Amino acid sequence: MTLTIQAVYEGGVLRPVEPLALPEGETVQVTIARTTPPRRALRAPTPEEEDYARRIKAAKSLEEMSRSWKRLRRRR
Repeated sequence: MTLTIQAVYEGGVLRPVEPLALPEGETVQVTIARTTPPRRALRAPTPEEEDYARRIKAAKSLEEMSRSWKRLRRRR
């Protein structure tokens, strides 16, 4: 039987997040793989950021993009 579970390492012991369907005292082989932490939700863009993104998308040249970037830096 192969089973993949989530466990937390605390105080030198791996503790399963949910109960296991194993008899007490059962010997098993364990393979450890770190899980990636969940990504934080991004906040909504500010009106200034939305305006900047709109101007960058509408830019027809690098010069226009550069002007948009400089304009944003002056505001900060």
